[in-house]
Amino acid sequence: MRRAVVAIALLAFASAALAEKVTDPWETPILFPYGTCERLTRQSVWSVSYAVTQNPREGICWEVTYNTAQCTDNKFDSKGKPLPLAPCCTEAFDKFELDVKLSCAADQTFKAEAYLDGKMLTSPDSEPEMKIPPIFRSVASQPDRTVEGGVLSVDKLGLSGASANGKRLCIKITSAIPQCRTLEGLSRGNGCWQPVEWPPCECDKRHGITPFKMANTVRVMAGRKNTGLTYCVDIISKEPIQMRNSTYCNGQDYLEKAEFWFDYAKRSYIDRIFITYGNGSPNKRVEQSWDAMGPGNNDDSLRIPNLDWTVAAVDEARPSICFTMKAGRTLKQITASDDGKQTVWATLMNGGSHDCCPVYYASYRGL
Repeated sequence: MRRAVVAIALLAFASAALAEKVTDPWETPILFPYGTCERLTRQSVWSVSYAVTQNPREGICWEVTYNTAQCTDNKFDSKGKPLPLAPCCTEAFDKFELDVKLSCAADQTFKAEAYLDGKMLTSPDSEPEMKIPPIFRSVASQPDRTVEGGVLSVDKLGLSGASANGKRLCIKITSAIPQCRTLEGLSRGNGCWQPVEWPPCECDKRHGITPFKMANTVRVMAGRKNTGLTYCVDIISKEPIQMRNSTYCNGQDYLEKAEFWFDYAKRSYIDRIFITYGNGSPNKRVEQSWDAMGPGNNDDSLRIPNLDWTVAAVDEARPSICFTMKAGRTLKQITASDDGKQTVWATLMNGGSHDCCPVYYASYRGL
């Protein structure tokens, strides 16, 4: 599993009210996406996973997230009642765009296919199309400004509402230029970060290989009195991805434990750990449990053992694993990864020999 440092646009053009504004191009910086539109995630219910997966059949894949809590730019009237949501908070997810290098955009051998939950998108309106944005010429004393890349666009997706949450959107690329066949080579960003070397055990770490997964966003809420914030990640079931030699892990219908990549030396920053259930079952308190504790013999793995969940149990209970921090402490302070971001890494292990340990990544912003 790798994260791509790549510019991605999720565009919702289902309403005429959201039609692109016409502005003087010299007054607007040439930024991706190449148009005037709302770019802030807090003004949208849509996002895609920062972690990407890849398989031979579908290519590079992102997971679509529909999250109403993400749309936080709400306004209130004089009596404190919420006003209607901003237009972008109520629109469908209609277009997916990648900002790509001009060398790949101009490649005559470049071809792409798009898949949604394993099904190829074959209608003329939804087939991936490479576009070269317009070149904006200068006026008066302003220097020439050109767009040095292209846009790979998948249109007319028509995704709406909670039913679209968790769908897998993939793009499979073929090209005579080797670098244009990979996300890090195609992207105008700074490439992909290296896969994490965690957990330090011999098991199948491939994202999506079992029926269980961790949602890719962290929910942040107020903690108890005199504590810090509470951070929760949802555990859900999902059809496993079929990959090479994946049959065994695809069939593992039993989740024994979860492990989080946290800094053992900062374990005192955690006030409490608990599991909540979306079906209304009482919260369950979890004591801290660390792997191989002791100087020089620690892999920074916080264990949540004895979950003993089946797919049916997860679907019925809708569990979330939560961490309340002590006053003045944040979750970012205990994450052991060195990516410098507000991210949480976790693995979900099957029962018995723990041969299947898919690694998942979740993010949060601003807290």
